[in-house]
Amino acid sequence: MVERSKSFVLAPAVAGTKTLMTGCPYTLPAGTRKLSKLSLQAGGDTITLLLDGIITIELDTQTGPFEYVIPMNTGFTVATGAVIGGTIIPIDIPVPGAGVLNVYATFTAALDSVRVGVFFE
Repeated sequence: MVERSKSFVLAPAVAGTKTLMTGCPYTLPAGTRKLSKLSLQAGGDTITLLLDGIITIELDTQTGPFEYVIPMNTGFTVATGAVIGGTIIPIDIPVPGAGVLNVYATFTAALDSVRVGVFFE
């Protein structure tokens, strides 16, 4: 089994808006059997509130969409630059043949940038 990943970025991320990430749609390589995990990094200059988000995955070869809540814990009392990173979410989405992947991000606050990695094997 060989695990690969593809990175998608959203800069900036608009609060409360489900937005297609740059790099989508992405055609998975032939022979891809499943999506195995997501990784996330998000950053903002002035995050002063609790932040949460949802990553949505849509595949043209699989009934979905698949939504994953992003676990974040900020809630800073003063405006400060913040980076949330290292979040890994295990997933198990079978891919019947090479499919076309779309990744969307929705967050409760505006962010300067969001990067999501989708791992597949």
